[in-house]
Amino acid sequence: TSIPARSTACSVVKMGRCPVTGHRSQRESERRRPWLSAAQARRSPRTSRDELVSNQYGEIGDGTTTTRTSPVAIALTGVVNMDVGENHVVVLRSNGTVWTWGRNNFGQLGDGTTTDRATPATVPLLSNVKAIAVGAYHTLALKNDGTIWAWGRNNAGQLGDLSFTNRISRCMETIARTSR
Repeated sequence: TSIPARSTACSVVKMGRCPVTGHRSQRESERRRPWLSAAQARRSPRTSRDELVSNQYGEIGDGTTTTRTSPVAIALTGVVNMDVGENHVVVLRSNGTVWTWGRNNFGQLGDGTTTDRATPATVPLLSNVKAIAVGAYHTLALKNDGTIWAWGRNNAGQLGDLSFTNRISRCMETIARTSR
């Protein structure tokens, strides 16, 4: 079988299915299981039900590492976007601030530490953000001025700073600048 052209693949993926294998996308899986938190649903294709709700690193964001089997409200308002990594959650609020919680083994929370956090906290010295994106162990933020800030694991150069150095202290501006 041949792989479809990129433009065809993109339109198929947007509909929720991989163009090559036909498997459901992660996002479609999340929509099909609304009773799970976003962090849990994102991991679900790779884990068992027991691991799914373990909350080992505080990724549910309720201030505990207690196993949950039902939804728990998180005290954040003005949320305009949310994304999840392997075990961390990133939220963009309407005031342009970025909030993170969960596992922090590579500094993916952007707080200058590698300490896991079970409650949402703002990423220090980062404001005027208009978009976020998350990898398994790294986080990206696009600011209103067009600069991209990145932090966390960088073993394959995913932070875009021409290095393979993890960034655990605050966020750092990458070389890339978006066009307006």
